[in-house]
Amino acid sequence: MEMQKFTQQVQETIASAQQLAVEGKQQQIDTLHVFAALLEHSDFAKRVYEVAEVDVKQLFGVIKAAMEKLPSVTGSNVQYGQAMSSSLYELIADAEKERQKLEDDYVSTEHLLLAVMNQKKSPITEAIQISKKQLNEAILQIRGGKRVTTQNAEEQYEALLKYGRDLVAEVRTGKIDPVIGRDAEIRNVIRILSRKTKNNPVLIGEPGVGKTAIVEGLAQRIVRKDVPEGLKDKTIISLDIGSLIAGAKYRGNLKSV
Repeated sequence: MEMQKFTQQVQETIASAQQLAVEGKQQQIDTLHVFAALLEHSDFAKRVYEVAEVDVKQLFGVIKAAMEKLPSVTGSNVQYGQAMSSSLYELIADAEKERQKLEDDYVSTEHLLLAVMNQKKSPITEAIQISKKQLNEAILQIRGGKRVTTQNAEEQYEALLKYGRDLVAEVRTGKIDPVIGRDAEIRNVIRILSRKTKNNPVLIGEPGVGKTAIVEGLAQRIVRKDVPEGLKDKTIISLDIGSLIAGAKYRGNLKSV
């Protein structure tokens, strides 16, 4: 395994998986260890599954139960977590193929999520109960057309989720009520966003006049795919300015957050 080809989060995930194998007195690191580590430490992985409408808590329970069935050995000279299982070899190889398909520079968390879908008999895929196509659509939606060009790509996605709300994901999970009316305003926002230049709509008005409703209406149209091709599968992040400036030394100094 060439670790330099992986993002920082994937490298940390594999290290955490190795520790889980050691704790379980298992000689091999398995795909189950990797996904247990992902669901415990990766907000990005959990967000992908939430957008794809996978029950993360149930999936984590299935993985932990399956890990308990992995063979364990005891002895004074036994080396735990020093080898990879055949399923993990397969996962890494398939993740590399997914990287190539998406034209990314590094193997990242989303490539692992896609790769495990090829393991049809895995308890992970049996618990997920969605198609690989659905999972891929969720990943593309969160990535928003961006490629993995750095080793901290997942951190960039997670930063947005830390300081904001994914309105499209909230529409999918029923957390946002349907918007009634506002069709003209929503169409106008879509028209501006679809321009090649000067495509930054600004909604101005007193609190309570319905600015948020217009944006939520756009999120609902994205979910329904009732938008131009250029806006399909896009994500809308509602930033919490209070959270952004909470860790800044001075107002407007966001670099210290």
